[in-house]
Amino acid sequence: MQKIINRFLILLVSIYAINCNFKMDGTCSKTIAWDAFGYYAYLPITFLDYDIKAKDFSVMQSLNKEYNFCPVLYQFNYHENGNQVIRYSNGVAMVSLPFFICGHLSAMLANYPLNGFSLPYEYWFTISNLFWLIVGLIAFNKLLQSYFSISTTNIVLLLILVGTNFIETTIKSFGNTHLFEFTFYALLLLQTIKYYKNNNVLNSLLLGLLIGIVTIIRPINILCVFIVFLWELGVINKETLIGKIKFFIANRKSTIYLAIGVFVAVLPQIIYWKIVTNSFLYQGYDNPAEGLDILNPHTINFLFSFRKGWFTYTPIMLFAMVGFYIMHQQKVKNTNALMVFSIINIFLLSTWTCWWYAASYGQRTMVDTYALLAIPLGFFIENVKSKSVKKQFLFASLAIALLAINIFRMWQFDNYIINYDRETKQHFLATLFATNIDNSKDSMLLIPRNSETEGTILKPNNYTHKTIYTNNFEKGDEYFELKFIKSEPPKNYFSIDSKTEYSKAIGFEYSVITNKTHAYTKVSFDAFFTKNYEQHQFGLAQMYNHSGRSYYYHCSNLIAQNGYDTTSNKWNSYQFTLLSPAVRSNKDKFAIYFWNNGFNNIKISNLKVEAYEPIYDPE
Repeated sequence: MQKIINRFLILLVSIYAINCNFKMDGTCSKTIAWDAFGYYAYLPITFLDYDIKAKDFSVMQSLNKEYNFCPVLYQFNYHENGNQVIRYSNGVAMVSLPFFICGHLSAMLANYPLNGFSLPYEYWFTISNLFWLIVGLIAFNKLLQSYFSISTTNIVLLLILVGTNFIETTIKSFGNTHLFEFTFYALLLLQTIKYYKNNNVLNSLLLGLLIGIVTIIRPINILCVFIVFLWELGVINKETLIGKIKFFIANRKSTIYLAIGVFVAVLPQIIYWKIVTNSFLYQGYDNPAEGLDILNPHTINFLFSFRKGWFTYTPIMLFAMVGFYIMHQQKVKNTNALMVFSIINIFLLSTWTCWWYAASYGQRTMVDTYALLAIPLGFFIENVKSKSVKKQFLFASLAIALLAINIFRMWQFDNYIINYDRETKQHFLATLFATNIDNSKDSMLLIPRNSETEGTILKPNNYTHKTIYTNNFEKGDEYFELKFIKSEPPKNYFSIDSKTEYSKAIGFEYSVITNKTHAYTKVSFDAFFTKNYEQHQFGLAQMYNHSGRSYYYHCSNLIAQNGYDTTSNKWNSYQFTLLSPAVRSNKDKFAIYFWNNGFNNIKISNLKVEAYEPIYDPE
């Protein structure tokens, strides 16, 4: 009976995945879009009639216009050599290559455009996701059964597949890396077990390949080497670590083949980087707006916040944390390998500046390692089964309640009752049992950063006001030199001559503006144009910088076509309001400067910078 249940669970999840991603009319879900477009794009630009360097980026832009991958092709980075580089690594593309070939053949037979993005390609890429999902479920099931009885395996399968964010992150998000990472972590753990039983050439090569593949799916997964290296170390100390190094040296033949497997897996990525960037290594996230910030982790928010806390949205995984303690008490041999990896992995994931990882139900990055975390969860279940009937009943009641809550919350997420990335404690609790969208509770959410909130403070009564800089140009300061300051009735002014394109930037740390999640800045000034100005440009540039690099830029051009009064030979007043972006650090700098692109003679007076902080800042 337990075997039937086991197979039924895997079959049911597979059928649900088919239902979510394939339609009755023969089409499929929009899989090649957003981030997934970047993971997939390696295939067409490598194997079809495209320039792998993407120098003529209009080709990709025209494809985007036709197939609507996303509003802006952020998946490519402009390189200083003029090439466009895919910012993501190519792991998903590599394991989808056989399905891409099938898509190409199908497009040929069905007379679809052979461009890599028409319906047959998308259909087969969706099939690729389904295939690797099923492989992952089978490998996951096999991994659990290598540790536990069939009944415990079934309970763990149910808790992971239904009681967490697994379905939302994998089945309902085909094309992204998390499904592939889950599968290849499960395969990696199975192969690690095989390797330590028999480190022959085949097992060594396969383990190396899996290390390489899981790493190029997402580079942070290089952490998987901790699992392989620490495997079977019951105690971690100087002697055991030296002993493990000696093990790999003594088994140098298998170690060499393991290294060869890793190299073969990552070689296509290295070749691509070399061709496009002329370097063997490339940092795709060369964006000051986001990145690892080791010294400023967000671990507490990552785990417990109402915005995206892992345990907040997936409390059932707290049992896995208790399971680690049980494994330690029972002196399970591989406890340290799994625990050390998990601690480092959670810490590094939480140091990403965008720690909430955009639109998702809970912490989507944790799904990648659920195959690993299911092992301590299984030990917890085994421990419960050894307790009294009363305690087993209490756990069963709690587990069923958590399963029901998770199913209901996923339904809320799918129906936009739970916000995808602006959730707060207040809104979370207010909508805990809601079955309809209630827009009256939107004020409880974090502020939206879109066109509706740009340029104006929507609810000014909800903000306090302070002036952070003012200058009527009676004297010079660190930003404006005295020699350019003049006094003519009716006011003093700072002169920007026709030879000056940029004024010196005025800058403040974000902490000067606010310590809250957002604020508005208002810059006001008077300007005097000495000649007809309509054919020229003059503007106010505002930006946010991290470590000296700009990640948010906004320039307001003062030209008549934009509705501004630019009448010459008279003073005109201007003011510009800007909502802050999601800053990386309170030490990030807000800066403004004047841009005299028309090389006109401009007079500036009564410059003021004001900050508007929210009175109520949702958490």
